[in-house]
Amino acid sequence: MFLLINRYATLFLSLLMLAVFSLVSWFSFDSYRRFAAHQSSLSDQSVKNTANEISHMISFLRRSVGLFAQQEALLLARLASQPDDRQAYDILRDKVRRYFPDHFAFTIANLAGTPLLKRSDPLLKTKCRRDLKFFADQHMAPQIYMHQFSSQSKYHFDVMTRYGLAGAVPALFFVSFDIKHVVRLMNHGRVSGHQMYLSEKSKSDGFNALKTDMKNTRLFQVDEEGMRHFTEKLDISNVLSTMKIAGTNWHVLDQVQPKLYRSEITSLALKGATITLLFLGFGAGLMSLFRREVDTTGRTRKTLFGIEADRRRIAMDMHDQVLSDLTHLARQCSSMRESLEEPEKIRAHLDRSQGSLDDIAAAIRAIIDDLHPAALDILGLEMSLRDYLDNKLVNVEQPRFSLRAERFDESRLSDVQRLNLYRIILEIVHNIVRHTKAMRCEIVLSMDANRLHIIVEDDGGGFNPRQRNRILSRGLANISTRARLIGAHIRWGRPKNFRAGTRFELETPLQVIELMDAVGEGGEL
Repeated sequence: MFLLINRYATLFLSLLMLAVFSLVSWFSFDSYRRFAAHQSSLSDQSVKNTANEISHMISFLRRSVGLFAQQEALLLARLASQPDDRQAYDILRDKVRRYFPDHFAFTIANLAGTPLLKRSDPLLKTKCRRDLKFFADQHMAPQIYMHQFSSQSKYHFDVMTRYGLAGAVPALFFVSFDIKHVVRLMNHGRVSGHQMYLSEKSKSDGFNALKTDMKNTRLFQVDEEGMRHFTEKLDISNVLSTMKIAGTNWHVLDQVQPKLYRSEITSLALKGATITLLFLGFGAGLMSLFRREVDTTGRTRKTLFGIEADRRRIAMDMHDQVLSDLTHLARQCSSMRESLEEPEKIRAHLDRSQGSLDDIAAAIRAIIDDLHPAALDILGLEMSLRDYLDNKLVNVEQPRFSLRAERFDESRLSDVQRLNLYRIILEIVHNIVRHTKAMRCEIVLSMDANRLHIIVEDDGGGFNPRQRNRILSRGLANISTRARLIGAHIRWGRPKNFRAGTRFELETPLQVIELMDAVGEGGEL
């Protein structure tokens, strides 16, 4: 029954662990899904805010450039008619620096898109002149593009406007601005663990073309160090969000860094493993306690069975011997009553009754001695064993027993230890006599600093301590139970002093062990 309970408990614990593992796996998967959805939401918001901020900044620069041109129309007209006027150029330069401290270059151009200020020509490269030409031809603001003055210089973009006084020929005012404001806004909106890019299309065909046509797309990576042309292949699948910047041909891209997902997966795996290990530890501890309880209950049942077997044996001894003798004595008394007039018969009955009483007394004394040997209290463990071996085992067919004590101080044993050791040795002796057909048997009692050692060896045919013989198994179970009661460890093996047979070893600590009254007076079984 206990094996069945243990099996069901193991099955229940296994199912519980499976349920815990499934729950942890589902929780980890759901947490990762929510984490990915949260990152996507952060990316959408980041891209939207950044694109709007950049769009507002460019709109503000365009209005500022337009207002500046209208405000300084007289100065611009003077320079347009006299491009070599150094004084007027210096005044305009100082005002541009004051109003637009982050500008890269400025110039004035005619309606054909040709720059008029030769002092600014070195800073106006092909792309800047192209923007001027486009603006002059189309009469509209061109898309914003990024330019580099040289391969080592930072990027800049162009803003231009028309200006003119009443009755005068209109002209174009052109200002290039450093890209650092765009970089600052993108870094400000970038989410931790994400990478932000700025894509620039040479054609106004939207970001979708980026997935199929990288030829007409320039990609710029933005981080704390600034903006640089990204020449590697971009993994489009990791781009969470994109948005076009109004008034430009730019798109803001947000890509989650792969290590962010790996870090989250690692974190969830560690959490899941920790929770699973905790539950496994808890389950293992619970199973250990349960098995210990089952084992304790099993030992208790064996102890109770042993007590009941001893009681049954005592009852049988009392019934078969003492009660039989008492019945015989009663019959003799009845016969004496019938022979009151015949003294010789009465004398004979009395003699027989005296013998019966002596037999009854001897039987009761044997039963009492079996329950608790009086010799053990009087003579001690060693002498009680010698007395038993010398007087109780006198049959010539029995093995020749020898008992040797080495550094054996019996005063270091408790009464409980002494009684159970006596019972263990006698049980082994009985097993040797009944089952091994041995000719010799040696018993050694010895002590060291803190332990008692008992060795029993015989030269018999040997036996398997795990065999299922009912009588032998009960005796071995009693030996194991008594050994546990005094905290002893036992081992079975092959003898060292004989060629064949069995060796029994017992070790127990030399300390007083108090047993509960539930196992009997003085620890008796």
